Amino acid sequence: MSWEAVQWANKQRLKLPQEQLLLLLIANAADPDGTAFRWWKRREHWWPYLVDRTRVKRATLFGVIKEFEEVGLLSRETVSSEEGGRPMFCLVLHLDNYVDWDDEAGAYRRLGAEAEASPSPEVPSTTWTEETLSWSGDVTPVT
Repeated sequence: MSWEAVQWANKQRLKLPQEQLLLLLIANAADPDGTAFRWWKRREHWWPYLVDRTRVKRATLFGVIKEFEEVGLLSRETVSSEEGGRPMFCLVLHLDNYVDWDDEAGAYRRLGAEAEASPSPEVPSTTWTEETLSWSGDVTPVT
């Protein structure tokens, strides 16, 4: 797991929540160089893992990965199997690229490396008071 890759994935502004989740899961499986699933030891391919975690169909998964490739977020790299079997491919995150979904244009904008220095959007802070924490209605607390 690479904290750098996960932080990078969190800075991407993607169109759909399932795309954001998929990118975060790939980043969570990446090494510090951004290569995901390089050391995947299971006999089955990594895509069932992603389908299971994101709950999207296989076709949707590979469609999103293709879109990530087109906008420059990742690429596929072929690696030879340690067992001497068929070569597999892993995903390589391009940790120097940043994108933002533009609703008006209906397309991704590439932000480049300058997005790395820009902070994430501000999240408004909430001050909790007795009024915001009080229950209303017919709710009975569990004791």
